[in-house]
Amino acid sequence: MSSTPPQIDPPDQPPRIAPPWGIIGVLAGVAALFAVMLGALMLSALWIHYKAGFSADEEALRLAAEQIQSNPVALFIFVAVQFGAFIAIPLLIAARSRGGLSALGLRTLSRRAVLECAGGALCLLSVSLAYGPVLRWMAPEYAEQFTEEVKRQTEQLQSLGMPFFLLVAIVVAPIAEELFFRSLVFGGLRSTLSFHAASISAALFFGLIHFMPASLPPLVMVGLVCAWFYERHRSILSAILVHAFFNGMTIVLGLAAS
Repeated sequence: MSSTPPQIDPPDQPPRIAPPWGIIGVLAGVAALFAVMLGALMLSALWIHYKAGFSADEEALRLAAEQIQSNPVALFIFVAVQFGAFIAIPLLIAARSRGGLSALGLRTLSRRAVLECAGGALCLLSVSLAYGPVLRWMAPEYAEQFTEEVKRQTEQLQSLGMPFFLLVAIVVAPIAEELFFRSLVFGGLRSTLSFHAASISAALFFGLIHFMPASLPPLVMVGLVCAWFYERHRSILSAILVHAFFNGMTIVLGLAAS
């Protein structure tokens, strides 16, 4: 009498992405993020309001909120709190779960995997470079908006100094955003949904949270590719590297063209 032996994964294959917090943890993390971002917005607006003399006029406070993007100190407060939340929220949720911090996908990568990440970033860069001309051909009005969105975001961060801009774009943003959107959001959704459903949902949220409508397609593409690499290597480091390589390549090309 023979029996079929159980299927056992190879010893070098990490387990499938299935963090214990699930969709409930994702919703809790998203709610916490919006609460922190609202607090950061109010704190930044209060700084400008204070510099203007703390007028009790409601219109003055509204104008202060609109001026955050052009005030270096207020912008720094908002950026610091936002990226701090991107990192702190996943760490707190993971630490309180039975999987611990390892559930965030904190695993090392092989050299081959690192090279694959660089190749993935190069493919992303190719798609991103093609997006502008295609948009100008299909929807010229959105092409202008896309150019303005990218220019505005770059100028905002550069107003805090080139070293700060490079640090945020190549190091801080990839680590913070991948921990939140891939480890927490995609990972939590992946514990109950298929890869396609979880990756598309997380990528859409990643794109929408940037509040750059004309830039949504390339942002979603970045989210999808990073999720694919995370799923493939079971390591959030792969998604971080793809994101960092892509941002770095984009900056180099932008500086070379200017």
